[in-house]
Amino acid sequence: MYSGDAMQSSLLRLAVCLAAIGCVQASHHIRVMDARRVPRAAPCEHPVIDTEGGADRPHVALAIVTAECGSGKEDECRVQLEIGTCRADADALINVTRQNANGHLRMVGTAVEYLAATP
Repeated sequence: MYSGDAMQSSLLRLAVCLAAIGCVQASHHIRVMDARRVPRAAPCEHPVIDTEGGADRPHVALAIVTAECGSGKEDECRVQLEIGTCRADADALINVTRQNANGHLRMVGTAVEYLAATP
């Protein structure tokens, strides 16, 4: 059995090792704000991920989707954003921002449902 200091030292070495080799597993988180108003016609497969700004169409925000992955692994984050956007039952993810900190990439966007245009 480890003493308190030995356990702490072992955990610290493990954390340093994992950080050094970039063992950050991609993940996502959803904070739901609203429910979908119109049932989806087809299953969600590849929602639009808009990193250039907001939607030009009328929409309602359904959720905030956050993805985290290792630095330089934006493709993994984008996959997590797609999964989160589909879990929120959204049509698209807009206003996606990127933030690099401590060897991690964090991407955050707003999951939206597009509304029918009113005449």
